[in-house]
Amino acid sequence: KSFIDSLYVLYNNSPKNKNELKDICNELDIIFVNIGRVLDVRWVASSWRAVKSVWRTFPALSQHFHLSSLDITRDAKSRSKYLGLYKKITSPEFISDLALMCDVLYELSTLSLALQSKDITLINADSKIKRTIRIIESFKYKNGDHMEEFKKDLSNMLFKNIKLTNYSRIVFINSDQFI
Repeated sequence: KSFIDSLYVLYNNSPKNKNELKDICNELDIIFVNIGRVLDVRWVASSWRAVKSVWRTFPALSQHFHLSSLDITRDAKSRSKYLGLYKKITSPEFISDLALMCDVLYELSTLSLALQSKDITLINADSKIKRTIRIIESFKYKNGDHMEEFKKDLSNMLFKNIKLTNYSRIVFINSDQFI
């Protein structure tokens, strides 16, 4: 949560950073999506959109952090900050946690939107809630779509054609506890 919120601040408070990221997205043929806040006071759907935007723009974000960490026009503190962001975002631990959040928040967002429907009945709501609980609990035993996408190239230490490196400061989220 704190990392994605820091991305929100980084790109929403700086038009320069936002434009650089947009340019990299264009180069990589990725649709640019604004990064929002996670688990804010807004609906869970907004948290899902924020996490999904980081997932989709991962190659552009990692490239922007890498290039910014090498940019001699930036001061040493900024370069160091971008290097830290790069190390964090390209760690398997971060991607695994992001995949887990994507899978869970997608299901919660779908439920939230269904419960907001004008024609929802109490019986339908109960059924949808129980279904969502079963799906989320199943993530303990079976990977969701995002986790599956992450794990398919993990043996090569790649994700979306970006080389991953272990970063000792990050610890995997205990997925069973999270779920």
